Amino acid sequence: MCRSESVLELQDLFELLHEDVQLGYEYLEKYRNKFFARALIRSQFALIEGVAHKMREVALASCDEGEIIYSVEEKEVLADKRAVDDSGKVKEKGKSSFLGILCFTFSHYGKIHDVCDFALPKGDNGWSCLKKALNYRHAITHPKNANQFDLDMTEWDQIVSGLKWCDSQFISLFKRCEETDQIIRSKQS
Repeated sequence: MCRSESVLELQDLFELLHEDVQLGYEYLEKYRNKFFARALIRSQFALIEGVAHKMREVALASCDEGEIIYSVEEKEVLADKRAVDDSGKVKEKGKSSFLGILCFTFSHYGKIHDVCDFALPKGDNGWSCLKKALNYRHAITHPKNANQFDLDMTEWDQIVSGLKWCDSQFISLFKRCEETDQIIRSKQS
């Protein structure tokens, strides 16, 4: 798939999944129950995983079209044929950690837009809240017992903080990329 098609798909997917997430927040605010909390977590992680996958496709297509150069290992990660560790570094074997592939995706997507310094701020409270949300996502997606499926609403504010933090990181990266693209376009005119 060419880069322009990948970008359009990324935009469409983000818009569609972001709509679900926003609707999830509205329903949760209105009804404040565990069903809508679990649905929101699932929707948010569908957005994170789906959009991150499309971002890797755009990065790979950009490389294929000669807009950027990645190492063989990086291209294999972008194509989901190689794994990264928790810090986003390429590893020889195994499966990528969710957080590691997220870090890798953000940094490599930024590079195709000359935003080379964008990294997820792992020292932020939002990062640790995202990790908590990820634990709940695993528990409700693959429950082994009823206790795992039962969401502790006392921790809900931290979970929401992590989800919203991640959402804001996507938006921040996309905004920085668009600003940089506009500067480049204006210099080419």
